[in-house]
Amino acid sequence: MDGIEDLKKKGNDAFGSGDVAVAVEFYSNALSGSLRLAESGQVSLESSDKLKEVIPSLLSNRSASLCKLEKFAEALNDANRAIQLKPSWVKLYHRKAQALLGLGLVDEARDTYSAAHDIEPSNSFIKKSLDTLDEQTGRKSAHAKINEFVEKHGSIKGCPTKLSLTMFEVQDCLGEGNYSSVFKAMFKSTNETFAIKMVDKTKANRMSRRHPNLFNELQMEKKLLQRLNHVNIIRLYFTMQDSSAIYYVTELASAGELWSQLMFGRNALVSIRPSLCAFYMAQLTNALGYLEDNGIVHRDIKPENMMLCTNGRECTLKLIDFGTAFDTIDTELNGPNFVGTPEYMSPEAIEAKSAPSFALDIWAFGCTLFQLHSGKIPFKGNSPYLTFLKTQALSYDIPNYFSNDLQDLVKRIFLKDPSERIGAKDRLRSIKAHPYFSSVDFNLLLQSQVTPVPTLAELCHQVICDTFIRVELSESNQKSVVLTKPKHLPKWASETGIFSVEKIGVDSRNSLFGLFAQRMILGYPYVFKLFYPNKVTARFHRTTTDHGVAGMSEQEEGKFTKPFILVQLGSLKDTTPETIEKTIRRINTLQPTPKLLVCSGALGNAQENKAKLGLLDEKIPIICCPDGRNDYTKEFGETYYSFHVSGIFVIVIDSFLLCSENEEECEKHAKWFEHQILTGKLCARHVVLVSHHAWLPIGTEQPCNGLFVPEKIVSRFLDKLQEASTQIILCGGANQGFIHTRKAQTDIQQKLYLTNTSPLGTNPCLRVVRVQGSHINTDTYLLDELPPWIALDKEEEATQDDGEEDDGPTRFSDISSDSSDDES
Repeated sequence: MDGIEDLKKKGNDAFGSGDVAVAVEFYSNALSGSLRLAESGQVSLESSDKLKEVIPSLLSNRSASLCKLEKFAEALNDANRAIQLKPSWVKLYHRKAQALLGLGLVDEARDTYSAAHDIEPSNSFIKKSLDTLDEQTGRKSAHAKINEFVEKHGSIKGCPTKLSLTMFEVQDCLGEGNYSSVFKAMFKSTNETFAIKMVDKTKANRMSRRHPNLFNELQMEKKLLQRLNHVNIIRLYFTMQDSSAIYYVTELASAGELWSQLMFGRNALVSIRPSLCAFYMAQLTNALGYLEDNGIVHRDIKPENMMLCTNGRECTLKLIDFGTAFDTIDTELNGPNFVGTPEYMSPEAIEAKSAPSFALDIWAFGCTLFQLHSGKIPFKGNSPYLTFLKTQALSYDIPNYFSNDLQDLVKRIFLKDPSERIGAKDRLRSIKAHPYFSSVDFNLLLQSQVTPVPTLAELCHQVICDTFIRVELSESNQKSVVLTKPKHLPKWASETGIFSVEKIGVDSRNSLFGLFAQRMILGYPYVFKLFYPNKVTARFHRTTTDHGVAGMSEQEEGKFTKPFILVQLGSLKDTTPETIEKTIRRINTLQPTPKLLVCSGALGNAQENKAKLGLLDEKIPIICCPDGRNDYTKEFGETYYSFHVSGIFVIVIDSFLLCSENEEECEKHAKWFEHQILTGKLCARHVVLVSHHAWLPIGTEQPCNGLFVPEKIVSRFLDKLQEASTQIILCGGANQGFIHTRKAQTDIQQKLYLTNTSPLGTNPCLRVVRVQGSHINTDTYLLDELPPWIALDKEEEATQDDGEEDDGPTRFSDISSDSSDDES
């Protein structure tokens, strides 16, 4: 570096003495040495930083010398190279402008000074040079043109003169991405507010190494937004750039993303009122119809890409983010076929074998429609892979609180053949004519977007929800979720069965049940019992129509925090009610309190035994496994389901159905079972399988009593269960044993426990399952020998992947109770 600095000094001395040609020679030699040193990679970090400063300086000095020698083209080349290396140095723009003037390119020189002025508005030399060129060319300055336009039109919108960031007052940050940020900004001359998306060039360049189509997407968004003009599509007013960023100036969506209306606290996604859903979806329908008329497939329709602009009672939906759109007219900037957000991608988008069609957006429209009404994305899995599997299998469950019209519209959208989807053949006309939109005037909606007034039922449902749980704003404007404790609830809100079918009817009951489930409070016994005529019925109907368990979703129970126990009971058949009651009362005293009671054997007399099982501490959920009775669903709920409990994933299968001779029903259940195994593999610490029929090791001779899973079924699922960290099968018809995998033990070290308990009979026994962080153990006890305390191994506390402290076993990590409540 010393030699390079010496050559540079000699060049400066020669230039100062007027020996310009010699100066050029010194600068050239210094540049050659600098470039060789930089390319060698054998320089220290300190020297590398110096080179980044020296090379642009040498190019600048040589450019000035070449201008003196009237070698303007060479001078221009050096100036451009220097600007690429150090775009924020305004002196380099002066060098470029001087070279351009030497070539007679006055307008280009003026634009160069204008760019320098944008970078450093306070530089008086640059401003004076710019004003001088404006006088020489007779051109008005940008500020003069802008002032004339504003004076004439009263607004900056539509002004053809190029703007700069210095003309705006940048205010609040509205959002940030990997390489861009969105800010609220005010145009200083008119006080008009806009949103400015700033794309950081350095970050974008870095991101483009992993995402080669990035700059193509930026160009696509600019091209389409300049071309489109629709009330439900965000308006792009100006684009600008400087040395560090590209700027998109758009209209300001004052109410934020539609997604934000679905957020309830930090963890929950909830629905919005049905009348408002139809209002937003009708506006989206108008936007998609306009896009189809203009030959554009958006390819990333979702609530995060819909902004809301409010003005009094009006609320206008604005579609944004056209970077990954597909233009069927001007195809030059179209990206790859496989793009989008996994949860909203159609089957043909996942396969990516053909060019996108407009039916692709109809599918995403359906996903958004479903989400606004339920808070759930219909095909969402625990990973993109599982999501794709569910989408391609058309595996989704329609909530029972969806209206008949809504159910019909959803079913007519989620069809695998794109051409058969409603609206695909008639430019969305059949969607607009569907009964779901019977109250909407689509043409009037283009002129006025007045928010519909809530119905009486919607208002009542909101008041009821707020009685139990609500979002409050703190003094610092932070949202927190507040759960009302039982003693603070009004009397009507503590009455068992107040929201049962018998009291308020099927539709209202199902709607409220769905709203409470979305807010993740059905796991609280004092809440769940409100939906059933009595406590016993509530205890045995926690399974839901989507084959889950209320209050035991991954969000609510997906975290493992410390070791715990489960209890498994054997067959209740031929067991006296007194024996069951004695067993339950003993379980109630067990420490630590069990997280779950599993009944996997024959359930006996439903009415008598449910009453006795119902004596179990209401904090302990009871899980039953179908025992083959015809009235099982009526008495105990769904026959197969899955759920989370304190970080483990439990799969309850209908082994009667799995062993059925009805091949179609058997295969349908088997496919569900396989998907649950995959889910457990990807999202849980341990997987536990509950089955009435026993599973025996491959090759074991089976008794002829019909209580064992056929070997072909065991063979199909055994390795899958092993690979999914399944450690135990709780069943009702075999003795304890091990199932060994057919794979080599070097591949899979663990064994599956196969357990059951004997019938309670007159000498009751039960099984205690100890769930540790790394393994699961079981012990069988006679009731009289059951110790009061089950010892658990001490283990390190589970930690979050991001290093934050675990929120613990609470079902809602940001729930705070009433601040005025101090319980002893």
